[in-house]
Amino acid sequence: MKTITLDEVQYELPQHWNEMDLKSLYAVVTSLHQNITWQERRVRIFMGCINAGVSRPVAGGGYVLKTKLGRHAITAQQVLEYTQDLSFLTTTDSNGVELLNCGLTIAPFKYMPCACYNKILLPEDRLTNITLEQFTLATLFLHNMNDISSHKNPRKWLNYFVGTLCFSTRSTETFNSYFIDDYAARAAKSGELHKETIALFFRGCLNYLRQKFPRVFSGVDTADNADRSKQYAQLLHALSGGDVTKNEQLNRSNLYDVLHSLEISIQQQEEMKREMDNMKKKIGKK
Repeated sequence: MKTITLDEVQYELPQHWNEMDLKSLYAVVTSLHQNITWQERRVRIFMGCINAGVSRPVAGGGYVLKTKLGRHAITAQQVLEYTQDLSFLTTTDSNGVELLNCGLTIAPFKYMPCACYNKILLPEDRLTNITLEQFTLATLFLHNMNDISSHKNPRKWLNYFVGTLCFSTRSTETFNSYFIDDYAARAAKSGELHKETIALFFRGCLNYLRQKFPRVFSGVDTADNADRSKQYAQLLHALSGGDVTKNEQLNRSNLYDVLHSLEISIQQQEEMKREMDNMKKKIGKK
């Protein structure tokens, strides 16, 4: 965290996604639904980080910020400087366009806030306790939620997405896709802001997994989002050797165990290919 001082009052700004509190994360989620620039988003997120609201504008283009700790006159230039500390929120593509660069891997809350059900558990940090099946379904539902052109009710898919990850009140209970409709109906009782924050957490974990298992996700990331579940199925088929029984067993297995096995398998295939290429070169020289 970075400490800033406004009129001798100290506030803390996060330097990483995992340092952001709920108020800040809610500000991110809310801003993503607004048709504004990333600089404008950073200003609103900055306000959320220090729990501030704009009381009134002042002469010279400045503002009066109102927080629980006081009121502070601040210029637009000062706000711009403070928002530079939130540059970790985005990355820039080859065309110079700013894009969300989510790095949230710590669960935003332990239990899903829900008025009708108590203590529905979120996955553990970095999704270390979910199964391959949960991961595959969650990825598919998240795509369906964002594919507004193909689905008239994207909120429905958000409920299925959250229900896939948050389905149990006990850590010993295992996920069963047969009850996915029930899980989704339960998730529908939770607030949209809470569910969108869980989706943000999932995106951060997905980015983390891409870095941890680069070989597994290299082929998947080059594909269109709609084909990702098909890509996962192909990888699973390769690992199981086409055995349906093993497929079912792998689907129920821990996500990290399966990804680790896939990573090793792909690495071995790459090494075998290099050896074969070297042998062909040697034979060609003779």
